Amino acid sequence: MDDEVVSRLIHWFQDKARSSIETNAPETLGPLDSDCARLVRLLSRPQFITVCFLGHSGVGKSTLLNALAAGPRQVLPAGGIGPLTAMATEVRYSEHGFFKATYHQRHHVLRLVFAIEQRLRRSAAKDAEPSGTITISPTEIELDLETREDVIAEVGPENSSTGIEDPIEGYIKQAKQIVTGDQFSQVSEEYLVDALRLACDAAPAWHSKISTRDTLRIERVRDALRLAKENRPFEQLLANEHHLFVEELRMHTAGFLAPLISTIHVGWPSSLLKSGIVLVDLPGVGIAQDSYRNITKQYVRDKARAVVLVVDRAGPTQESVELLRTSGYWDRLVGATDDPDSDPSIIIIAVTKVDDVAAEHWLNFAKEDRPKKRVVYDELVVEFKSRMRDQIRDQLLQFGSTTHEIVSEARNKARTRLLDTLEIHPVSAPEYRKIVLAAIMHPFDRIAVHIAAFA
Repeated sequence: MDDEVVSRLIHWFQDKARSSIETNAPETLGPLDSDCARLVRLLSRPQFITVCFLGHSGVGKSTLLNALAAGPRQVLPAGGIGPLTAMATEVRYSEHGFFKATYHQRHHVLRLVFAIEQRLRRSAAKDAEPSGTITISPTEIELDLETREDVIAEVGPENSSTGIEDPIEGYIKQAKQIVTGDQFSQVSEEYLVDALRLACDAAPAWHSKISTRDTLRIERVRDALRLAKENRPFEQLLANEHHLFVEELRMHTAGFLAPLISTIHVGWPSSLLKSGIVLVDLPGVGIAQDSYRNITKQYVRDKARAVVLVVDRAGPTQESVELLRTSGYWDRLVGATDDPDSDPSIIIIAVTKVDDVAAEHWLNFAKEDRPKKRVVYDELVVEFKSRMRDQIRDQLLQFGSTTHEIVSEARNKARTRLLDTLEIHPVSAPEYRKIVLAAIMHPFDRIAVHIAAFA
């Protein structure tokens, strides 16, 4: 139903029909008022559908997004840099291609410097103070005390012998990516610190000689931090030089600037996007510093009409399902249990590379007994759907319990709603395009008809 028609219906109900209903059928007024208020809220929302992609880094979120937005073409560069960035990449319709990037503030780089210097100074003082934590004078790095304490707790010596990757390694990889363009480059930590200090207009502390190529990158980093300080984005148009656009977008999404990005907005001439769908590739699970949580919340809690949880053949892990809670999506569901239509949203689980799994299963058959590949694929799809729905159900039960009867009832309703509306699609990326179009429905028609029928 057209928004203008809905708006006229609301005004007709409020200005004319309501008083008559209040006089002649007051028992029906409560539900009608509720439906009218819901329509008003829906009309006040932006007229586009935000679809957010969640999941581990490298699981295939960007591949799916590219398939949805551009089919055989490619919007975003392939091959990201793994769990090093906290950026959200937003792709929406534009008649002409462009991208606009916003950068993290200088504080973000200073945090890297402080973290790496913690290790350097602790190592230098190891003989004198084997168990001590060496801190840095506030006059050397302009970092607030709370951040200092947070970093010290995160990269302290007790965290380097837990059997998992030392937390400081994530910082070092980010620093290498920024300074050299390669998170696996062989440069010293002293070199990284001095290069990043120069990017922040601070004096180098370790007397490193920065290479010419790295100096050029540091100049770009300094420019990015200046734009961040001035609250100005970086913009690039596809209409200029195509190769320049592609290279700049690569540097921002998978190159040396990627760890500095807060958000990227990409405009693309796509028929799917033109219909009002906005696709958001959110930071991967487990990125350094866990700063993805704040960015993820902004989208999932406040904007998402659909959340696509992208998983591999193992299915949704507790860590990935936990994102539904930490991102605020679970609170959305619990808060809307008494009026689900006031906050319409769905969960879609996309299982990537199922066609690869099917090919492996097919090869396990003896040649004379091999069924058609499509038969193997279809059987796997049925198996994956059943198993993953059970996984989600079991993991939702671990979201916590309460003795408060009302809260407990709301959580049970939210859990039931999530499972009832859950879409599970083990498909390859090209097929996925059709699914989102079919799964996301506009709620205006049904609610407006409900009001008209009662009136």
